[in-house]
Amino acid sequence: MKTSEQIKKTIREWINNKTVRQYSMNTVWMMVARFSWIITAFTVGIFVTRKLGPEQFGVLNYAMAWIGMFTVFLDFGVGGIIQRDLVCFPEKKDRLLGNFFAFKIMQTILMLLTIGIVLIVCKQTPQVTKLILILMMGYFSVFLTALPPYFAATVKNEYEAFAQIISCFTYNSIRVCAVIFDWSLTAYAIAELALMVSYHFSLFCFYKKMKNSIFSLTFRFKEVFALFLPAVPLSLASIFGTIYSRTDILMLKYFDGFDSVGYYTLASRFTLNLTLFYGLLAGIFSTAVSSSKKISDSEYKKQLHRFYFMLFWIMVPFLPLFVFIAPYLFRFLYGSEFSAAAVIFSVCVFGLPCTGLLNAFYWHCTLENKLFLLAFSNGLGAFLNVIGNYILIPRMGAVGAAWSSIITMPLGLILSLLCLKSGREILKVMLKSLLTLPSFRLNQSGT
Repeated sequence: MKTSEQIKKTIREWINNKTVRQYSMNTVWMMVARFSWIITAFTVGIFVTRKLGPEQFGVLNYAMAWIGMFTVFLDFGVGGIIQRDLVCFPEKKDRLLGNFFAFKIMQTILMLLTIGIVLIVCKQTPQVTKLILILMMGYFSVFLTALPPYFAATVKNEYEAFAQIISCFTYNSIRVCAVIFDWSLTAYAIAELALMVSYHFSLFCFYKKMKNSIFSLTFRFKEVFALFLPAVPLSLASIFGTIYSRTDILMLKYFDGFDSVGYYTLASRFTLNLTLFYGLLAGIFSTAVSSSKKISDSEYKKQLHRFYFMLFWIMVPFLPLFVFIAPYLFRFLYGSEFSAAAVIFSVCVFGLPCTGLLNAFYWHCTLENKLFLLAFSNGLGAFLNVIGNYILIPRMGAVGAAWSSIITMPLGLILSLLCLKSGREILKVMLKSLLTLPSFRLNQSGT
């Protein structure tokens, strides 16, 4: 009886708490934005995929994967550090964001110059080169991605959600026209360009709506260049993460051709919609974990326990359902021509819990300044994935690439943590968090 009353009391505390409601509304809006992408993937995405066919769909996604290899220059993971500092030092907002803006502009210039040089040296087909040049134009506005850490730190993630919804509408409007009017592959690349520009411009408008001005931001070159110090391990982590996610497609094209790239990309996009859900939750609730460090060590451990537990287990009950419906879903939506993608998706979904774990691990390392451990983990995982791809793709094709990813993801993380004393401590926290129920009692701050 006492237990029942305690549960009811805890539920009432959560429902009536202002902070909980604020986090809940932010989560709802981010979910609405994510579902807008999922819905359009099941509508517009189907028509686009059917229209292009495996080969043309593969060509487009190869161009996107090629330019995506250079996105390692865009953040270096410093956004997480800025968000952490904005939570801890809100009075320094203008300086922190100003430094980050300057940092992002430098990164953008460096990225575009590198792409241009590599594109000249490494010849691509005229069609792929044209698509890459169009996609490059979208990155001229990418420095405005300095703003999301501010929205997350102030628990105003709904503005980022609105920007995502606007960009989703813009992107899919162009793609619908491309299907109806039988436009060339160039139009689909322009849609990707419009996606980036509309998202970044919307972020800027919502920042102004919150009575902020980028003209009030200040920076010092000394502090901007100081960001490169944590950026070194984070950039390595980002580079290894990009290698991890992009080499599958590049190696598939080399070993198996554009058709295989098309199947794998379609399956990956389905999985990506689910993995981005982890990113949304991590971005929102990491603020609560950051804030708890200022309260007490015990409160921090409690929030960390919740964080790991939620991000790992939240998708596990749905895995059998995903595997069961995959063949019927892909055949119904895309036709028998893309049935091979269903098998790949059925393998990829088993990597979802580990994706959640890695999201929690990223924030854990960021909060405790164990950034080289993060880089080491990503690097080892990427290295093992390349080996796995080299062994499995020639034997199993795109399914082999999927198996390589889900095996090397947890293996790289566990092996890297076992190698270092600080890593073994994190592994203990991780395992305890996954295998025991966290506390759901609220503290005075409502978290």
